Amino acid sequence: MSIKKLAGETAIYGGAHISGKLINFLLLYVHTDIFPADKFGIQTFIYSIIPFLSVLFTYRIEVAYFRYGSDKEMSESSVYTTTAISVFVSTLLFGGVLALFIPSLLSFTTYADYESLFFLALFILCIDSVNSVFYAKLRLDGRPLKFALAQLGGIIITVLTNLIFFYYLPQFSKNEWISFFYNPEYGIGYIFVANLLGSLISFLILSPLITKIQWRSFDWTIWKKMIHFAAPLILVGLSFVVNELFDRLVIPTLAPGETQAERDTQLGIYGAMYKLTMFIALFRQAFQYAGEPFFFHQKTAENAKQVYADIAKFFTIIVSAGFLFILLYLDILKYLIANPTYWQGLHVVPILLMANLLLGVYYTFSVWYKITDRTIWGAYISLGGAAITVVINLLFIPKFGYVAAAWATLAAYGAMTIASYVAGQRFYKIPYQTGRIIAYIGFAWLGYAISTYIKDWVANQWILALALNSLIMLGYFIMVVQLEWKTIQQYFLRTKLG
Repeated sequence: MSIKKLAGETAIYGGAHISGKLINFLLLYVHTDIFPADKFGIQTFIYSIIPFLSVLFTYRIEVAYFRYGSDKEMSESSVYTTTAISVFVSTLLFGGVLALFIPSLLSFTTYADYESLFFLALFILCIDSVNSVFYAKLRLDGRPLKFALAQLGGIIITVLTNLIFFYYLPQFSKNEWISFFYNPEYGIGYIFVANLLGSLISFLILSPLITKIQWRSFDWTIWKKMIHFAAPLILVGLSFVVNELFDRLVIPTLAPGETQAERDTQLGIYGAMYKLTMFIALFRQAFQYAGEPFFFHQKTAENAKQVYADIAKFFTIIVSAGFLFILLYLDILKYLIANPTYWQGLHVVPILLMANLLLGVYYTFSVWYKITDRTIWGAYISLGGAAITVVINLLFIPKFGYVAAAWATLAAYGAMTIASYVAGQRFYKIPYQTGRIIAYIGFAWLGYAISTYIKDWVANQWILALALNSLIMLGYFIMVVQLEWKTIQQYFLRTKLG
């Protein structure tokens, strides 16, 4: 697979993922319009638990599937069958055990009244865990269009049912037939019902892949190899989730505030601000969908290291442009949040954006430990990042609230990026153009600094400010093209350089 094909598949994955999330961003407007910040904080808390459990439910076996499914000495069909059966059985086992303990676990929290929401979240988790196997199959087979269809189908159903639950059905809540299955007092519960319906639609679209499973061909030898490869990645996944979500789990307990409602409000504001930074995370996720299979396919190529280095540079260019774009147009993007009371948290957006940018760079720097089977190093680095996250959050959230959470995220991802680069240069030296990578990030910050100065200069002339910000954005792209023209010709225009 060439970089051009990788870019094409990333564009398809990204187009679907970003389009879906843009559609999904309607829900940010809907939910912040319907619910006060403390209620929004409750659903933020529950959704923060799901990624922790998702790592355990799938135990990163999909990465092992890419590793061994792309190995020419193994049968991809056998690897897929082994992966699928393993996840199906473990999902039934883990899901059943967790369902038994939910009531007891909630009795120790302030969320005992929301037991049904936790059960709905568990059903969503189980379906999405099964879907993850099918998505992995499509990614390894290079079928991004089918992947996109399944994702978009689920997201569209989720959004439509949210709109129906929160804007259409309340008009008919006194109707005898409607009241039989709809109760407006269930409130945020319908967020989870809509999500469950979306996951089921995705499953139905993906279900033909069940026929590819050879149910009597489970291979214990392959399974043991996959588990051995994936085991350290469980720690990587859990550490990543700690870095992403630990703050949202402890803010309701540790944040300043005399009442639980005040602390839930802080979590709601922080959760809404984090969603504004997700544009960068969307591209990172799309790149990961295409990139993981690509890295394993590419590892035996003669120019593999140079290709990995150029991918890191191009990725940095794109996420830095995304960073700059969001900050230049933040005064417009903030209207995705319906309730202006949430806007008091906008000052943490640049911090969270930078954290997400560095996480993307870390991902391109971490290819070395996957393709060299040194996944334990990924665990070491990720655990270090998680430790930074936990310590900073525990020490400073009680005094500074969600602002400390934002800085903790940035510190963790910054440290992980540096550690992965240093360790990678020792075990699998890739000729990254670190000067260029740092420069593109710096130019993005410079553009934001100029924009901030312009904003003070033009005062309330928002049209002029918008035009000048657009010139800054255009200037960034012109600079990139000038500096990278030869590489662009080499990889994307099929030009042979002398």
